[in-house]
Parts: sequence; C-alpha cells; structure tokens
Amino acid sequence: HLELGNVQAARETAQEGVVYMQKSGAMWIPHVYVVLARAQILLGEPAVDILRTLDEYEALLTRAGMRVYEGELHELRARLAERENQNAERAEALARAHDCYTRFGMTVQAARVGLRREGS
Repeated sequence: HLELGNVQAARETAQEGVVYMQKSGAMWIPHVYVVLARAQILLGEPAVDILRTLDEYEALLTRAGMRVYEGELHELRARLAERENQNAERAEALARAHDCYTRFGMTVQAARVGLRREGS
C-alpha cells in the first residue's frame, strides 16, 4: 500500500500487523513497524506517537537480536527529526544509520545515508 501511495491503508494494515505481533509474541515480521512509522510520518501524526512506534520497533529488534535492521530504525528517527526541524538529532541519527549499514555490509544503504548526511 505504501509504495502505491495508499498511505492510510498502509498505516491501517501495518497497525494490524503490530497488534498481531504484540498479541501472539511473534517477532518474525518486524518490517510492519517500518511501514507504520513511515505512514505516520507521511500522515503528519504527532511525533510522540511516531517515537512510540520507533521505540517499540527498537525493543523488538533488541529482544530478537535483529541488529541488521537497526540502520533503518535510525534512518526513520532521522526522518522524524528532519520533520521536526531537529538538525542535531537528524545528523546523529543519520550517522548511526550509516554506521549500522556499514557494519553489516549494506553499501547501497550506507551510500544513500551518506548522501543525505552530506546534504545536511
């Protein structure tokens, strides 16, 4: 839905996925948090709600040992900081995302984040 521009539908579907994961204890579909956070940002939802989503995502990644997804988490934090005009937080989150992507050999993602950092 999100890639097709159906932001509200993406948000609703991702929220259903989050609820399912919370109720079932499943940890194998963490990407629903990414879709939810992206939709929340695009819909202009309050920062506190988006931070809650990102904090839940971070906790899931920590519990499941899925460190490979941390770059995307930090990149989402950077997008939120940018939206909120928090330049220092944005720069820090982009640096953390770049470090994570580099650590896991995700060169395309690291280069993309590097370009965003340079464009600060």
